[in-house]
Amino acid sequence: DLKQNFRYVSWEGADYPDYQNTRHNIGVAGELQVPAWDKLDLTLSMRGERYSDFGSILTGKLGGKYTLSDQAFLRASTGTGFRAPTLSQMSKVSTLIGTSRTPAGQILSKAYAIGNPDLEPEKSHQTSLGLHLTPTQHWSMGMDFWQISLRDTFGSWSVTQIDADPALKKKFFSLLPDGTGRYDINSLNLGSLKKNGIDYYVQHRLPMDFGRLNLVLEGTHNLTSQRIAAPGQSNLSDLGIFQPSYGGLTPRNKLTFSGTLERPESGVRAAVHFMSGNTELYPNNSLVDSAGRSVGAQYTHRVKDTLTLDVGGWLQLSRSVRLSWYVKNMANTTPPVRYFNAMATSNSSNYPLTDTVYNDYRGRVISTVIEWKIL
Repeated sequence: DLKQNFRYVSWEGADYPDYQNTRHNIGVAGELQVPAWDKLDLTLSMRGERYSDFGSILTGKLGGKYTLSDQAFLRASTGTGFRAPTLSQMSKVSTLIGTSRTPAGQILSKAYAIGNPDLEPEKSHQTSLGLHLTPTQHWSMGMDFWQISLRDTFGSWSVTQIDADPALKKKFFSLLPDGTGRYDINSLNLGSLKKNGIDYYVQHRLPMDFGRLNLVLEGTHNLTSQRIAAPGQSNLSDLGIFQPSYGGLTPRNKLTFSGTLERPESGVRAAVHFMSGNTELYPNNSLVDSAGRSVGAQYTHRVKDTLTLDVGGWLQLSRSVRLSWYVKNMANTTPPVRYFNAMATSNSSNYPLTDTVYNDYRGRVISTVIEWKIL
């Protein structure tokens, strides 16, 4: 049972109005585990939820594990899911998000983001199939093929799309009393998304006289990532390619290699993270020839691969006190540069941005935690 309340207080006038919204939802879940045969175990789970603002949702999952031998097993699952819209997305309030002006500064049009109380949840269907092996007591490995499809994904028509389609322009464009154009950028259930890939891991546990060393290589190799952002649009891939039309990007490879040394009263860990780069077109007027003409469509920019290093550890000071420390991005690696800038218009230059899909602006982050347990 959950109740949410959202309130926005504005100090910026009528174009940024105050609003608030509430939501109450209640849910119930159940799981049934069935030893179907000697080597097959099945799991069935269901979850039902009722939301005060958009109704009821029922989701479920069926999974199974088949034991091939003492060292190997197969597992598979299929299920459904959903993502509820936020309270802001469902609040029917108009908030100014952009203006178009003449070179002299006169306002030609305004664009307003508008929530939609009739918005439906995004709905998903996912399946997986995997093989897992433990050839010795010190080695284990496995991989899972997975795929996920989403429908009714959240989105909105852009100003460019509204201008290009007479039916959309009739519905989402109007003239204000002073002659200024108004674009209504409504929250809608517009698109669909499909992804699949392989998750994998290899783990080695090595007992030693002074502790236990645990080495793990784990990652994801994405095979497909396609999205239809809105009805009637092309099915676009963002696998290793940045799609500026909806800001989508899926790296082809993500992996982590980590080593942990554990002792009875202490431990240390180091992890190297890798994420493969991607390509993007040079947008707008970021690249011009000697005459000032844009040539961006003829070339691509590659956002580079990145490696980051994290280290950490812990020390048991007493039965009840534990000290942990962690250094994220120890080498202070700078996020790679991306040239696409969502705020630039079609007739203005972009400027480079650091890509926080790969890393964040903070650089090296050091943290310590002291835990005290009352025994």
